[in-house]
Amino acid sequence: MENEALSVSNRKIELDALINELKDDEHAVYCGTDASLPANIRHQAASVYLIYRQGDVVHRARYIAGRVTTPDAELYAICAAIVKALAAFPMSITLPCSQTRSPLQDEP
Repeated sequence: MENEALSVSNRKIELDALINELKDDEHAVYCGTDASLPANIRHQAASVYLIYRQGDVVHRARYIAGRVTTPDAELYAICAAIVKALAAFPMSITLPCSQTRSPLQDEP
């Protein structure tokens, strides 16, 4: 249990450093997503995303994902955020967690 708490703490530090780095990049756009599945099965799942640029929220949206599983609602939020971010800010994509080039990036 203690190792798990340490792991979460280390991941938070790592993600905070990444976000601070992205805030300084005037070309970076990054998204935060979440989904919620209600306890009452009569209600539907909700998905939400926020799109940030230089630390400011530039777009936010909430959607009803329907009667789906939690992973489906999460994936819906991620897909909606990516589609909106690419439509609003057409640019090449880089993957911060990887040292390799994204296949979607334009070659120089």
